[in-house]
Amino acid sequence: MPDGTFQAGEEDSPPDDNAVWRPYYLAAKEVLHRYAQNREGQIGIAYKMQELGWAYRDRYGKPRPFTGDDVRQVCANWAEYGGIVGNKKARDRHPLVVDYEGIDLDPDKAVFPITLLYEVAEVRKKRTTKPRNVGVAKTNHRYALSELVYCAHCEEMTIKHDNPKLRSRLGGWISNNGNSRRYRHKHGVKCGCTNRSVLCGVIEADFKRLLDLLVVDESQLDSLLKLGIQTIKSGGSMSAEQIEAQKRSEIASCNHKIEAAVHLFGEGRISKEEYLRRVEKNEREIAQWEARTSDSAKMAFELTMCMEAISKVAMLWDVANQEDKQGMAQNLFTEIVYNLDRTHSES
Repeated sequence: MPDGTFQAGEEDSPPDDNAVWRPYYLAAKEVLHRYAQNREGQIGIAYKMQELGWAYRDRYGKPRPFTGDDVRQVCANWAEYGGIVGNKKARDRHPLVVDYEGIDLDPDKAVFPITLLYEVAEVRKKRTTKPRNVGVAKTNHRYALSELVYCAHCEEMTIKHDNPKLRSRLGGWISNNGNSRRYRHKHGVKCGCTNRSVLCGVIEADFKRLLDLLVVDESQLDSLLKLGIQTIKSGGSMSAEQIEAQKRSEIASCNHKIEAAVHLFGEGRISKEEYLRRVEKNEREIAQWEARTSDSAKMAFELTMCMEAISKVAMLWDVANQEDKQGMAQNLFTEIVYNLDRTHSES
């Protein structure tokens, strides 16, 4: 589309006059040609496909930008493109185990040139290495913000394409010598960010700064409550005194209804079933009104709990270990969007 988004459609009826038609068939063919040249890796091909505006069809039939794993899937299905239907899925066929030269592709059923498909199979075999048992890592580092941090540029793409699957969560990475620990962007996704990783110390210091900004002085609690109550009043809700008055009135009304039901049942004017129904209904309403708290009291309780939780985390953050930091961060936040290109001079 002219705005850079993708939309499924037909060549003869484009959704926009300036839209560019790019069928999935040609997208797969472009991937196979680039892979067969053996000049770029899967990640590099994915970046190039994104730059050129090609889209990949996901499992739900929707177009989205290419990723490195999409390139792998296309290349792994070279035999299926040649008209062969095997007993295993493409992902279960290891290139070093399968003898591609012994597979006779069917020209009548092939959807791509057979020579191209054999070239892809040969390159896959050359690029594949035998798995090695490197043992268990002697040191294991726990990342305080694991499972929480997402790339801000990918968030913009998610909104632009209306596709939550474009979100990228930053993963932990440690150098071979163990001296550098970073949060690193997902491979195979080109979202516009210049930096692909950030030091753990940098992002965790930014997180601590966020906590400090969220800490509220207890002396400001009354001011916050007054501001909240004013907001509620402006929305048409009743004040705390009005709510208490309504509460007393409704409870008195329910007790009066129960007394009336007893009187009517004693005179035989209503059945026992109707009497029990009325009493149960009014007793239930009384219990609900007695359990109801005023908006101001509820707001004060919630604000106090939030203030205590944030203050506690901010106070313990610098002295806690990574495991405790991870637990505290996950108790406060469900996700954190971080700009990898942010500089220290930015606010």
